[in-house]
Amino acid sequence: MTQPAAGYGFLPWVRAGLAGSIARVDGDPAAAPRAAVTVSVTVDAGGDPRPVPVTLTLSGPGEIAALDPRAILRVAPRPGEVDAEPNELPLVEFADPDLPWRYTPAVADSAGRLRPWLVLAVVTADEITAEEHAGADGRLPAVTIASADALPRLDQSWAWAHAHIDGFSPAAGETLASVAAHRQRSRLLAGRHLLPKTAYTAMLVPAFERGRLAGLREPIADTVDGLAAAWAPDDLGIRLPVYYRWSFQTGVQADFEQLARRLTARPAGPRIGLTPLDVSTPDPALPPAASTPLVLTGALVSPTATVGAWADTEREAFVPALAAMLNQPADAISAGADPIVAPPLWGRWQAAADRLDPAPAATPAWFHELNADPRLRTIAGLGAEVVRRHDQELMAEAWRQVDGVIAANETLRRAQLAREAARKLYDNHLTALGTETLLTVTAPVHSQILLPASPGVAAAAPLTTARRLGLSPIPDGAMDGRIRRAQRTVATAARRAARVAAPIRPGGRAAAIATGTPMAGGGGPAVGRVPVGRLGRFIGVAAVPGALRPPRAGEPSATAPAGLLARLNNGELRTRPVPLRPDGMVVTALPFRAPSLTTFAPPPGGFALPGMLLRSAPPPGDGQPHGGPAGGGALPGGPVGGGHGAVRPARPAGGPWLPPVGTDPVPAVGWVPGVAGHVLGVPGGSVTPVPVSTDSQVVLHTGALFGQAAIELAAVAGTAAAPGPVLSPVNLTSVAATLTEQLHPERTITDSIRGRLQLAPWITWAASDPLEQVMAAPEFDAPMYAPLRELGHDWLLPGAGGIPADTVTVVCPNQRFIEAYLLGLSHEMGRELLFHEYPTDQRGTYFRQFWDTSGALTPAGIAADPESLVDITPIPLWQRLGANTGRVPPPAEGELVLLVKGELLSRFPDTIVSAVAAVQGTDGRRTLGTDTRYPVFTGRLEPDIAFFGFDLTTTMARGDGTQLGWFFVLAEHPTAPRFGLDADDGAYGARATAWADVSWAQLAEDADALAALRYVDVTAALPDAAGIVPGSADPPITWGANGSDQAWIMLRRPFRVAIHGADLIVEEP
Repeated sequence: MTQPAAGYGFLPWVRAGLAGSIARVDGDPAAAPRAAVTVSVTVDAGGDPRPVPVTLTLSGPGEIAALDPRAILRVAPRPGEVDAEPNELPLVEFADPDLPWRYTPAVADSAGRLRPWLVLAVVTADEITAEEHAGADGRLPAVTIASADALPRLDQSWAWAHAHIDGFSPAAGETLASVAAHRQRSRLLAGRHLLPKTAYTAMLVPAFERGRLAGLREPIADTVDGLAAAWAPDDLGIRLPVYYRWSFQTGVQADFEQLARRLTARPAGPRIGLTPLDVSTPDPALPPAASTPLVLTGALVSPTATVGAWADTEREAFVPALAAMLNQPADAISAGADPIVAPPLWGRWQAAADRLDPAPAATPAWFHELNADPRLRTIAGLGAEVVRRHDQELMAEAWRQVDGVIAANETLRRAQLAREAARKLYDNHLTALGTETLLTVTAPVHSQILLPASPGVAAAAPLTTARRLGLSPIPDGAMDGRIRRAQRTVATAARRAARVAAPIRPGGRAAAIATGTPMAGGGGPAVGRVPVGRLGRFIGVAAVPGALRPPRAGEPSATAPAGLLARLNNGELRTRPVPLRPDGMVVTALPFRAPSLTTFAPPPGGFALPGMLLRSAPPPGDGQPHGGPAGGGALPGGPVGGGHGAVRPARPAGGPWLPPVGTDPVPAVGWVPGVAGHVLGVPGGSVTPVPVSTDSQVVLHTGALFGQAAIELAAVAGTAAAPGPVLSPVNLTSVAATLTEQLHPERTITDSIRGRLQLAPWITWAASDPLEQVMAAPEFDAPMYAPLRELGHDWLLPGAGGIPADTVTVVCPNQRFIEAYLLGLSHEMGRELLFHEYPTDQRGTYFRQFWDTSGALTPAGIAADPESLVDITPIPLWQRLGANTGRVPPPAEGELVLLVKGELLSRFPDTIVSAVAAVQGTDGRRTLGTDTRYPVFTGRLEPDIAFFGFDLTTTMARGDGTQLGWFFVLAEHPTAPRFGLDADDGAYGARATAWADVSWAQLAEDADALAALRYVDVTAALPDAAGIVPGSADPPITWGANGSDQAWIMLRRPFRVAIHGADLIVEEP
């Protein structure tokens, strides 16, 4: 095995399976149509095991009908390539390491030579005399070659086949069997000398006669030897089947190394990057800007270039006249006159300025400096011209970016209308509501609004309004809409009723008890549960079941009426009933005229009860039979006062009690029955004492209401109240204030819209009104130096034509040029956007990228962040011109650009360009270190100029007394393995000194002999290898020894050239 480097290992052949047991050696004259292998099989017959030999015949070339193209990994040159290097060998690479020798009916000889069963032939068009398509009978496509001179020598085919193993390390104990499949492959080379600028066809064809006949579907006699060659050296008109083919064309005779060696380091002259600008007659209405041409600098300029100053006297005479011309449109608008067309004020929208101030200290500085200088105005005009030339494609991209913004703006306009309409409703209605009304009206959104933390309430995070009210004594449902509707209905009816006291005419239960008539009592519903049936629908009783806590004795209410929520929050109405007792006080529903709830005043003697339950009756006279428990006690008689705040005395009866429901007083005309929790006053009149039985009377309930109520009432009456959560009152005023603030349309509608709309990353929008329409500013990331090339290379690099061919030099970027040019692009693009009714305010920075930074790498070799490599900051943020780079970190003054003019980078555009810090070698000379930097940006000027911007200054590259400077390295790209020899260097027949330096010229006596050479003869006298001294890392190899040695010799090593910065930059005096 030949191992040229740690990464590659070459083998002259590989066999697998039974093929390794073939007895015939390649070159053995004993003829045989196929390879045969004898194997021994042990047969056990009746306990007597005996070996039985069996001869197996292996498939050979005569059994191969075709080759699956999927077996091929790679070919070179690429199919259709038109600029292939003529000094390199065509090749085909297979996935299986044994494929080239798999069907060869022999084993290798003692020298490790084994011919493959197929070869790679490369021929020109005139060497093919006929072509045939594939036949319906399975015949392969075929070609007829004029003579065997156009085909490889089959007796040397072993030299052009080898197996390849990646990273093979026998020293580490690795064996071929242990090598993973993806690290193994095989390869066929075509040892043909290619001529420059010539078209070739490469073909895989059979190497043995039996394979040739099989591919052509011709009869194969057993007398045909399996190792018989498909053609002889003197054959003519050779008809061959083709397993696979492709075509390519060679380029000029020059490889990477040859072109790289032509390069010469030259410092850039002082005139590179400068061009004169005649401004002696800028306009008939203007004086000369300068009597002699001003110097305009390009985007790239020599480090030693000197730009002459603009004479102060001429500038001071020209700028005011120019300002007067440029300010005419603004003057006309101010005077109310017709608009005037004048030359543009570049960047007027980005600067928010419409006049040029000739004063040197005018701000913004960049705006006045650029518009007052004819050179900078010229550069900005270049940007405008580029936009005019590419307006259609630019607008297409702008519309693509704004997709969705137009629809979003329509949504924002509607949101603004909704916000203003809602603000009127908010101001006129919501803010005028009282605290309890506001809480009730806003109940549907309580679960969406957070309240700040409340004292005495343990919570890990702010609570919603609904949750905070749930932790207060206010029961669930107290703000239900049904309660609100019931209260609204009763209040409306009460307002219509007369306010005249009327006598009470007790009826229903009281009358029945007095007369001894059997009656049906009312069963109360379970507390905290919405009752079914008409009762609940009528007044929504279940929302506020509970106990009323009267004021203490001697404390009549003199305060303003309190609302229902306030009473609930303060604990005056309880949501859990007190335990039921066998006796109690009967409170019947009494008719009254009342628009609202007020407090109860105690009787003169005060209440002896802990509490009293209120309950309202079902609609009077509904005819429903009811049943329920009747408590003991008596309904006191005597006069009852009427009017607001009237007091009805009650007799203590032992304790609180769940009242019966179902009394049916007969109200006077126009009277409204009482509602639970709504008692304003007691009408005047008198009540006849009515004895109340202590027995509970229950009659059959014909509906579902009584049965369910009775069951639930029994459950409540038989058990004590279960402990509930710890409740704490809430500050209703504070809650109402928070709700009022959170429900402001400025917040609700704005948050809703902004939460649904998400701007693209390239849109920067910060309007004073959050619902203001978005003024989009499209961004174009393409490097804009490229379209500038269309206007002429001299705008980018004036004097580029004077740079000699094959030159490497250093220039510097001109930031003032870049900023003026990009400003002109953005200015004109703003006009285009306005013309096409694009949603923009024309203040955007549409172009920020001048150079091509797509391949930029960090020192660690990873892709750089594109945003850190933009060439300018947003234009409205600019300071003085030339100081507005967007690079992070900003480049140092004197940043350099490596410029290469020559054929090298045209032929090899994938060349790796880098800068490597110099270090001192063992011999005291500068050599390459390890600190490497890659280009920040790149560019090309056709046909033969390429440039590379580095984050280095000219001083750093040159080096000084303390630093050794930097090398600039041009390295050939290390692609997949390539094979060949150095290009023709004219050293015909010269003795070789190293295998890596052998050229095609050393294989021939003269130029004519090289031109006539078709395929390399490994047995020829040339090349002369007597002078080659193997290096310490070179294996012992010999030209033409076997396939692996030949592969190692022909392997192309990547070449690189390094040039120190001191050779490129003139030292400053």
